[in-house]
Amino acid sequence: MRCTRRDAASRRRALEAGATVGVVSRWRVHERDGWTCHICGDPVDRIAKAPALNAPVLDHVIPLARGGEHSEANIKTAHFYCNSVKRDLEHGWSAAA
Repeated sequence: MRCTRRDAASRRRALEAGATVGVVSRWRVHERDGWTCHICGDPVDRIAKAPALNAPVLDHVIPLARGGEHSEANIKTAHFYCNSVKRDLEHGWSAAA
């Protein structure tokens, strides 16, 4: 039930941003990415829940705020912390920023 609510909230947010919305499976994305954060390259904690810093979350590579779509092709696994720091930057972030 919890995943269904999160998925519905993600779709609703994408639609509000005017993005194209596709079917997204959190589990399939995490498995595809090997449960590894695409931003820092470290593994995510499979059982952690946000707001734990190392919890797995979905990151829009091209942010919805910048015209990205809500589809598995535009979503990758990230740590809650890394995704929070990245915000809506399209090309990621660096420690120097």
